[in-house]
Amino acid sequence: MERRSIRLNKTTTRNPRPAGTVRSVARALAILSAFDPGRPELGVTELATRTGLPKSVVHLLASTLCQAGFLDRNPFTGKYRIGLKAFEVGSLYLRGNLLEREALPVLQTLVTTYGCNGYLGILDRGEVVYLAIVENPGPLRIHVQVGSRTYAHTTALGKALLASLPPETLDAWLSTHSLPALTPRTITDPERLRADLAEVRRRGYSLALDENIPGIGAVGAALRDRSGEAVAAISLAFVSQLVDEAAIEAMGQAVKDAAAAISVRLGAGSTPR
Repeated sequence: MERRSIRLNKTTTRNPRPAGTVRSVARALAILSAFDPGRPELGVTELATRTGLPKSVVHLLASTLCQAGFLDRNPFTGKYRIGLKAFEVGSLYLRGNLLEREALPVLQTLVTTYGCNGYLGILDRGEVVYLAIVENPGPLRIHVQVGSRTYAHTTALGKALLASLPPETLDAWLSTHSLPALTPRTITDPERLRADLAEVRRRGYSLALDENIPGIGAVGAALRDRSGEAVAAISLAFVSQLVDEAAIEAMGQAVKDAAAAISVRLGAGSTPR
């Protein structure tokens, strides 16, 4: 069978500098955050456009980051790319991340059992960020990269996390975030989304059918830590036309049970200190 290849819809955001931060540090971090999988190398002009900083400031900070090893400069193009030091720091995060250590083996089992692709993600500044991806070696390949973002309301990961927000937090989120349509089936009405999230809470898992990518569905469930807070979510993605309602429900229940098992390993149900 021919392997289908689909690219996930994703978003990029420019991060404003919050009050109380050190200006030069915030600017340096803005430069590091300007890179993404689609543009791994950027010149001074491109960095200035993406960060909103003057080119003179970008040049100075990029040079400093190069000296520290957080950026590297391509000697042939003159463009900058993420340096080895940034990778080393990121590797420390990955090695010390309890969430990934506990979630990935369970997610791998789900992927093997159901022949789908598996994802682990968090909610950050109102968007889903993919922390880990487990691909099934089948006919479907969805181009999602670790660290990429997409709109929360379009994905099973995002819906699982939005449904776990306290009512006042969800109200604030809906008042500050638009709901753009990525497909004809994307939910763009706030009240429809509220109703959908209420259904997520009722059944214990989220469902997104053709809402982020046409022809692709997913089920997801939130992971909770010792405090009981939803800190992440897992999901399985599948080809909508190849999975009937009964199979979707079975996958949803399996993801729900897996999320509960991972949550216990993260300390959920224990008495908070």
